[in-house]
Amino acid sequence: MLTISTRRWSLAGWPPSLPTPTAAASGGPDELVTSLLARFPAEREFWDGLRNDYDVRLGVAVFQESWNRGFELRAGTVALISRMGVPLGFDIYFDGEDSG
Repeated sequence: MLTISTRRWSLAGWPPSLPTPTAAASGGPDELVTSLLARFPAEREFWDGLRNDYDVRLGVAVFQESWNRGFELRAGTVALISRMGVPLGFDIYFDGEDSG
């Protein structure tokens, strides 16, 4: 599940998200992030305004079914996140069977 959350931590939350697809169906985390961000204006002024009023962060939850599986975000996706001027956090979970 990927969410963008804009909130004052002590007051309220607003977590828009995408449905949780399988990696094969989604094309992967990069496509999910760009799909989610496409819902918002890309102009820096939009994000500046949000950051003036809220603590804004982009959070990505990754659910893995096996150990040691990585992923990449393309340079264009990283640049888009950078223009937002917000922190990017990853929560990585292992949902498979424990081998040890």
